[in-house]
Amino acid sequence: YVWATWCPLCVKEMTELRQLHDKLEGEVTFIFLSADENLDRLKDFLDDNGYSGLPVYITGSDDLPNALVINVLPTTFLINKEGFVALRRPGMHDWNSEESIGEIRNLAKSYRD
Repeated sequence: YVWATWCPLCVKEMTELRQLHDKLEGEVTFIFLSADENLDRLKDFLDDNGYSGLPVYITGSDDLPNALVINVLPTTFLINKEGFVALRRPGMHDWNSEESIGEIRNLAKSYRD
C-alpha cells in the first residue's frame, strides 16, 4: 500500500486497511510504504491514530522498483511470493468487503499451493 499522511483519501482508507490487516494477519504480509518525507510527522500520525503497530516504511519515489511506480495515491499492490505484482489497484477501494477479502485470500492461496 503506497500512501501519505497528506493524502486525504489515504488517511480515510487507513482505518479499513488496519481492520483488514488485523483480519488477515498471518495469512498475508502487509507493507505500508509512505511517500512522506518528514519522518517525525509520519511517526506522530501513526502514534496519534493507533497505527504504530502497522509495518510502515518510508521511501522516496526514486527508491521504488519500476513495477511499483505510481501516479495516484493511494495505490495498493498485491505481490505474490515470487515478487511479481498480482494485483494493482489505484485509488480507494472497499478492502473489507467479502468480495475483496475473498479475492485476497484466493490470490494468497493460489501462491501458497
